[in-house]
Amino acid sequence: MIRAVSSLVVAAGLLAASPVEGTQLAVEVVHRISLPDRLTRVADVRFDGDAHLVLTVGRLGVVRVSYDGTTVGPADVLIPENPGVGVVLTENLALSSSFLAVASPASQMAWLKRQGEPVVERLGNWDTPETAPISYFEDIDLYGDRLAILGLMRSDHGMSPDGAIAWTARLGAEPPDLRPVAYAKAGKGARPFDACGGFLVGKLRFLDGGRLLIVPGAEPGVYLYSAEGRLERTWDTAHFGVDLRCDLDDETMLRLGGDAAARHRYLGRFTSVDEILPTPFGPALVVREVASEGTRWSLVLLREEGAPRRLDLPIGSTSERAHLRGDAKGDRLLLILKHYMPQAGEGSELLELRLRDRADEPSATGE
Repeated sequence: MIRAVSSLVVAAGLLAASPVEGTQLAVEVVHRISLPDRLTRVADVRFDGDAHLVLTVGRLGVVRVSYDGTTVGPADVLIPENPGVGVVLTENLALSSSFLAVASPASQMAWLKRQGEPVVERLGNWDTPETAPISYFEDIDLYGDRLAILGLMRSDHGMSPDGAIAWTARLGAEPPDLRPVAYAKAGKGARPFDACGGFLVGKLRFLDGGRLLIVPGAEPGVYLYSAEGRLERTWDTAHFGVDLRCDLDDETMLRLGGDAAARHRYLGRFTSVDEILPTPFGPALVVREVASEGTRWSLVLLREEGAPRRLDLPIGSTSERAHLRGDAKGDRLLLILKHYMPQAGEGSELLELRLRDRADEPSATGE
């Protein structure tokens, strides 16, 4: 099981270039772009080189667009949202130089090699659950051909009978050999993850060198694993206000499971994590809070030593159903602002931000 090891001494350089005392970090919005109607159901985004993005878009699929920092070009569909040849309910995205993968929340993941003739392969089908060992995909990521999955596994004895909630595998194997990395504190059945299924509050992301950061979501804590799968470091999410509770009784679990609007209202009562971003100052969590005036976010930088460092993001929404997903490349942060169950007039936006140390700027030094 995942266990807290707050007393663990972290090896030097584990979180390369983590923020240190004396830095004057700031986040600034560089561009804010309203996405065209065809892309308004965007779910996730990744940088793809210097001049392109890859996005998951509901009713369209996985698409690649040109991007010059201010303009998004026409969409080239790589994997369609189609149960016969692509995926159903395009949501989670993972990208490396070798592979592209996309997962629907329920029962289906597809991937393709990025070189050579594109052939879409799938881990199970929407309509053939017996061939899909993962019944619920919370999040996915890629590092080369190494795939990471956060979710739940089905069995004849209920969900995740061994309590596993995260796995890694090598794409290219037939079928991929899923190996457990993390287990629920709750043990067999991973009840909190089943109770909050559909909330999409768990996140994972590969970092430099193949290390894996996991935010379970349904249970507290942040966990950093080595490239070999060894637990290296934990953080207590209570220290930066993340307080989602998934200890639901059967009646509440059934009610929220069948009522998407009620499920999202419940989520809005808590502080949760929308995204993990790999920044030059260490991995950062995009933390979401809902208040009477709408939704706001902050960036929590996980430090090698000492408490995490929190920065307010200069982004807000009057909607209580707004969320952020995105990616980072150097000091560039790319975020999608989207809405859960969007209503009329609620489009999606693409925001590019910069995370900078003002101490390095001439104005900060008096030069």
